[in-house]
Amino acid sequence: MQKVTFVQNATESLTQYSQDRLNEVVEMMLQLPSLRIELVAYGDHSGNIEYNKRVSERRANTVKKCLLNAGIEKSRISIRYFQEVPANSKQPEVKSRAVEFLVIN
Repeated sequence: MQKVTFVQNATESLTQYSQDRLNEVVEMMLQLPSLRIELVAYGDHSGNIEYNKRVSERRANTVKKCLLNAGIEKSRISIRYFQEVPANSKQPEVKSRAVEFLVIN
């Protein structure tokens, strides 16, 4: 599905490209009222584990708040967050500082 990325060390600053992707997700969810998604947030390799975990949580909640403000029901959104991209990830640099949207139904 889609993903949005954040400026380094930011928890609320989406790039314009990411804001556009978020708007596309909102439109899709408004058109498909039974669609449920999971927001999966990742930190990066800088900073300590607890800091990265808190940043990832705030980023996931920022995206969730945007969806809620756009009229998406809370019951259609779940979140998970990680302190950093797993070491076995095929593209760790792509997932860093990102929130991915996964369809869960």
